[in-house]
Amino acid sequence: MKRYFMLIASIVVIVIVGSLLGYFYYQKNLSLPERNVEPVSKEITEHDEASDQSNNENTATEDQEAINQTEEQTTDNTEDETEEAQREVPEEKEVRHFIMDDVTKEAFQLIEEENIDEAIEMLEAHANEEQSADRYAWLAAAYGKKIDSTDNVAKIMGLNSKMSNALNKAFEIDPDSLEATFVRGNKLLNTPSFFGGDTNKALSDFQTCLDQGIASEELFLAVADAYAKLGDTVKEDEYRQKAADLSNVSLRSPMAN
Repeated sequence: MKRYFMLIASIVVIVIVGSLLGYFYYQKNLSLPERNVEPVSKEITEHDEASDQSNNENTATEDQEAINQTEEQTTDNTEDETEEAQREVPEEKEVRHFIMDDVTKEAFQLIEEENIDEAIEMLEAHANEEQSADRYAWLAAAYGKKIDSTDNVAKIMGLNSKMSNALNKAFEIDPDSLEATFVRGNKLLNTPSFFGGDTNKALSDFQTCLDQGIASEELFLAVADAYAKLGDTVKEDEYRQKAADLSNVSLRSPMAN
């Protein structure tokens, strides 16, 4: 009986020892994966953090590049708009007047008083005294006034020749003379077409004066008369109004007399 209990006790001890050994072995196997997982997990975490940081940096770089590109585009657009605005703004022309000295003004005052012959003598002497484009141009204009005052064909032919010679001298002295250009325009406007008159060429001469900023009652009225001959009543009224604004002259065309 005693042996029986000792056998039982031995079996119990063996079972207990086996259980303890199994327990410790199981705990050892559980602890090993934990020690191996930790550094792997840490490495993965660090890799993910580095990847996130890299992605954030790339995103920030792309955002900055987009901002820079937008700013450059905005700057370019602003510059383009500024240049376009500058191109669209018309440059103001300087107002200019025909050159006319005191002697010439006095001579044309005589012409208004119908003392044309006296005015021509004064202007001829004035041009011979000092040859200048404007003096010969106004002498040619005086010859034109004399032509308008006579019906004698022979006289008209002679005066027309003198007028042409005076204009030629004016252009020889100054090919760009606005005074001579204006007088030539008047000659082309008032000369019959079968004698060389040409309304379109006259208007071209007047436009040259306008483009150079000339503003005078005589020029505006001459332009109005040219448009009247061409049948453009809108432009005619426009330039008669401009002439009226300068001197409050009548809006009625001299050609209507």
